[in-house]
Amino acid sequence: MPRIADFMAGIDGKAKRRAWQRHLGGLPQDAAQYWQDLLSALPEEAWRALKASTLCQIDQRNPLRAWPQAQDRFNEARAFIYLQTIGCTGIAFAPISMATRGPDLIAERAGWAITCEVKTIHLKAGSAHIARKLTSRLQDAKAQASIVEAGEAYIYLVATGSDIATIRKAIDMSALSPCRLVVDCGDAVEVFS
Repeated sequence: MPRIADFMAGIDGKAKRRAWQRHLGGLPQDAAQYWQDLLSALPEEAWRALKASTLCQIDQRNPLRAWPQAQDRFNEARAFIYLQTIGCTGIAFAPISMATRGPDLIAERAGWAITCEVKTIHLKAGSAHIARKLTSRLQDAKAQASIVEAGEAYIYLVATGSDIATIRKAIDMSALSPCRLVVDCGDAVEVFS
């Protein structure tokens, strides 16, 4: 079963399911296909874990951004795929109880534990508060990624409404050490360390 259909089948209640269908139906075709492809790239066990945790959050709706918590959870699939590309194995979404105060993903690479905290930030182009908003979110991410002892800690930042150049100007990597920062602006991904 395609992953979006599988997710929709797990939604409890016809009204919520219809609301999600309207939301997903309102997305541009390429956006809907992007999510389908991204979620389909996850191994079955990882998809089941992500789906279960996301279904726990679908009651939290924002009139302007639909279901931000659920959408943010889906963004964790981006980080999962990134960890695969850098050679991590044993990648798992952290249990919900751990994810509330620890990293979102745990993995292993070359015998070392890897942690990854995923943050989604919605920025408005030209905002004077981008640096302050980024600093706050990234410091929070650093604390969460570092709560579990690991050989490497990553922060995977999904930044919507911005571009890599704007993010590059606004961040202070020295404040995030020893974490590595991966910035995903949708059309470009860049690693900072």
